[in-house]
Amino acid sequence: DDVEEIIRTYGLQRGMHRFKGVMVSGRYISIDKFRNGTWSDKMKHAYSHVRLVDCSPLIVEIIKEKTTISDDEQLRRIVSNIIELAEICKVYDQYRGFMMYSEILKQYERGQFLNAHLEINRAVKYLKNLIFDLNKVHYPEEKSYYIGYFSNLPLQPSGFDEKIHEILQLPYDERHFLQRVHLLVAFSREVLAFCEEHTELPENIYDFYMTSTQ
Repeated sequence: DDVEEIIRTYGLQRGMHRFKGVMVSGRYISIDKFRNGTWSDKMKHAYSHVRLVDCSPLIVEIIKEKTTISDDEQLRRIVSNIIELAEICKVYDQYRGFMMYSEILKQYERGQFLNAHLEINRAVKYLKNLIFDLNKVHYPEEKSYYIGYFSNLPLQPSGFDEKIHEILQLPYDERHFLQRVHLLVAFSREVLAFCEEHTELPENIYDFYMTSTQ
């Protein structure tokens, strides 16, 4: 389709504008580009959450095709995020054949207290990613603040939002460091147990990860 010609013919507006009292983002793309173009992680994430209004079956089919995550891809993502978490926070000494490491403790022992707190926040990101993975929802890798969406996801530990908020809202100082680490480790164990309950994790997650990424 000639998108530019359609825009001119119907006087369509680009960018943000109001239509019947509703703020609308005027973006236009041909069906061919919508189906065959490369979708970024941001686009996949956005279309995983949209509420479709007055869409043709073709559009619904394309969105489903572009946002579907296979069982194999889901498992690869879960394992990858567990490994990322396990390099930041030593939830266990060893987990399914992978020796856990603590970047948090490393920064703390150097006296880099703010960096240690920021590593705690980074670990929280991977806990969120694991819940997205369990629900087969795309997420943009660089984003780490999608707290509000979790209430609508069917697979998540009880009180997920509240426990994440408790970790994040404590002061980032030396006095609250151990408290934040304790909360993170306890909740990480809960999330890992939840993953085990809803997926069949490999016995050796690192071997699986190395094989699946080759």
